[in-house]
Amino acid sequence: MNCSQQDEICAKVAYDTFKRNFVNYPKMMYKIKEIGGDYYYEKMTFEETCRKAFLQPSGPEKYLKN
Repeated sequence: MNCSQQDEICAKVAYDTFKRNFVNYPKMMYKIKEIGGDYYYEKMTFEETCRKAFLQPSGPEKYLKN
């Protein structure tokens, strides 16, 4: 039998890696915005992109539990 173990992902490490590689993926900086029935791309700031990429619960009652 073969069993592999995956290390737990640390949020801080994931955030730091995302920040370092952010410039390599410019498409991640855009969101779609609807204006008058037409769709356009709108550029987001790095902070806004991080808020959308890394969802953070508003309080302890919103944490996922196993």
